[in-house]
Amino acid sequence: MHDVGTWTFWMALACLAYTYVGFGLLVILWGSLRRRRVHREEGIHFVSIIVAAYNEEDVIQDKLRNCLALYYPREFLEIIVASDGSDDRTEALVAAQAGDNVRLLALPRRGKIHPATRTFQALRIAVNEELASVEAVLPQAVASLNVNGRLAVISFHSLEDRIVKDFFREQSKDLVNPPYERIYETERKAIIKEVNRKPITPSEEETKNNPRARSAKLRIAEKL
Repeated sequence: MHDVGTWTFWMALACLAYTYVGFGLLVILWGSLRRRRVHREEGIHFVSIIVAAYNEEDVIQDKLRNCLALYYPREFLEIIVASDGSDDRTEALVAAQAGDNVRLLALPRRGKIHPATRTFQALRIAVNEELASVEAVLPQAVASLNVNGRLAVISFHSLEDRIVKDFFREQSKDLVNPPYERIYETERKAIIKEVNRKPITPSEEETKNNPRARSAKLRIAEKL
């Protein structure tokens, strides 16, 4: 006669041992017998840094020096200076340093704003999250003002100016529900008043003396 209970016990014990120990050992053994050589290629990517410049003869050499000082192999680093129709010594200074790592891209200027300027501006805004920063700082700036204190905001892009304008307009309104109607969840009085409904822009003379101010728009609000 055979003891079926004892046989079943040892079979269950063997299955458990294989599950928790044996299978792992079998995988390790099989992997060591069929070990494959893994080829790893350590490569350094070529990097191009684009520097947008317009009449920056006072700072362009410092910018190039900072870029070239990066801890990166020189043979894999390229600095491209895109001059947006500069009419000062910017292009001459870059050309003097032109070589294996520095290259000048002189763009002709068409009209008031070159298309390349808008491209570089869009990249800068996206990378720096400038629009989100403007939206976040405006309420904080107003909250820090005393009564009759003024907030002046200078924007250099139409998207930034739109955010400032909409914020000033919204905060200068009285949110009060009419009788028997509920339009606003929370009622409040106007927090600020707009000092100038239209933005203040630089004069032709100022733009000539300071080309960077050509797209500047100034809006002012006063806290109530």
